[in-house]
Amino acid sequence: MIAAALLCLASAVYHEARGESTAGKQAVALVTMNRARGNPRRVCPEVHKTGQYSWVGKGLPKKEREAWLRSREIAADVLYGRVDDFTGGATYFHARTARPVWRHKLKYLMTIGGHRFYRPYK
Repeated sequence: MIAAALLCLASAVYHEARGESTAGKQAVALVTMNRARGNPRRVCPEVHKTGQYSWVGKGLPKKEREAWLRSREIAADVLYGRVDDFTGGATYFHARTARPVWRHKLKYLMTIGGHRFYRPYK
């Protein structure tokens, strides 16, 4: 179960943030963990939820071994609680160049590298 959660979380980090800084990679992993409410059993279902990530179902990465290994390290750090949630509880993110309609319904929290992070208003 933990191994599957780690693989799912690492895949999200790799595909969504492999070109970002460590903080950017961690933030993407933290969003996924926040959506899963910190429960490793919910990580894979959250990652594979319809419409969450466009890369889901396209297989595991074959290239960029170094980026993949780094993504796995970061995923493990977040999954095992070695990174405090510095995102303010973010549960959504998008590329800075994207303009999703839903962004106006959420509280903007921060921009890290190429991503903007949000959470619902309380």
